[in-house]
Amino acid sequence: MEISNDGGAGGADDATVARNEPPEVVIAPIQPVTLPNTLTLTATVTDDGIPKPRSRRQQAVGQETPPTLKYSGEPSPVNVPLASIAKPPRGLSLGWIVYRGPANVTFDPRGYVVAKEGKVVTTATFTEPGKYTLRAIASDGMLKVPTDVVVIVNRPGAR
Repeated sequence: MEISNDGGAGGADDATVARNEPPEVVIAPIQPVTLPNTLTLTATVTDDGIPKPRSRRQQAVGQETPPTLKYSGEPSPVNVPLASIAKPPRGLSLGWIVYRGPANVTFDPRGYVVAKEGKVVTTATFTEPGKYTLRAIASDGMLKVPTDVVVIVNRPGAR
């Protein structure tokens, strides 16, 4: 399954859009996790190089750190997949979300991460035991492709 990014082709011509192939993702094997341990997620991401990454724009002074939303109410629902990470940058990147699971997962780094030499390494921190489906979403800036992995998180002292 592939998903077209919001905003369409980002100014690309029809021929470029027609030639673009979705990125491909391979996730390194995942072992069960026992709390309070974390999980390192390693993804290999490849693409056809279309569209070309944009050069970084100069940021206005004072905008080096993006604003953050502070909310002190109830925790966000866990199963709200695509609302939990920002729009991907143009170029090859990957972000993680909790697709299903008993509790939230903290990813570090958060949001989409630009692939370096075709790899993205992310740490997942769990607070509750259970069965989680985590979704990696690879993007080339025009097309997105989801890849799901199942993670079993055990209680402390479990084998």
